[in-house]
Amino acid sequence: MDSAVSKKVTILSYIISFTFIIAMITASVMLKDPEIILPEVAAMAIAMWVYREAGWIRQPPKIFLAPSITAAIGFVVNQLHITYIGKVSLTLILMMLFLRII
Repeated sequence: MDSAVSKKVTILSYIISFTFIIAMITASVMLKDPEIILPEVAAMAIAMWVYREAGWIRQPPKIFLAPSITAAIGFVVNQLHITYIGKVSLTLILMMLFLRII
């Protein structure tokens, strides 16, 4: 019986995760802005809702902050008028600093 319930919970988790990702893609298409698609947030949705890794679940603020802030850093730096290598370098430095702080 637990197996049947567990399978239903797993299927529901996949449905919720993919619905969230599809909503992000839909918003991107409707607003004509590819920057709305945040792969970091999609990866965390799958990791948290489907795989339920206990080590990640113990620190909910970091689960929200890390991908959200690093995605925002990437978005902001991408808007700057600097060379591609400058954008990549600056993004990596800022992300590493932020992750070190939290």
